[in-house]
Amino acid sequence: MPTCSASSRPTATWHQAQAGKAVGAYLCRYAKVVTGAARQIGRNARDGVYNVAYTKEAAVQLAEHLYYPDCLSLARKQTAASSLASCSVRLWRLKTGQVQRPEDVPPGT
Repeated sequence: MPTCSASSRPTATWHQAQAGKAVGAYLCRYAKVVTGAARQIGRNARDGVYNVAYTKEAAVQLAEHLYYPDCLSLARKQTAASSLASCSVRLWRLKTGQVQRPEDVPPGT
């Protein structure tokens, strides 16, 4: 059974950190092709993991691209991606004036 020595552990950690950064950078490039939204990766302060956030139309486009109909995915992830599509329709209706914006709705209605 292989064992890890104390001297090999930092090397393994370094490779994992570089792999995480490479995966994050690839995700950013790939998502830019899909959505047109440029992002930069960075580690969060709490636990040092890489976070890349997409919001609004870019999030909807990315979810639709990754979770296409009948793709192999977890049911809860497919449901979440599908719910974003309904948000996309709502945003389109807001932009085209087909529904009132929240600030335009009188109080109490």
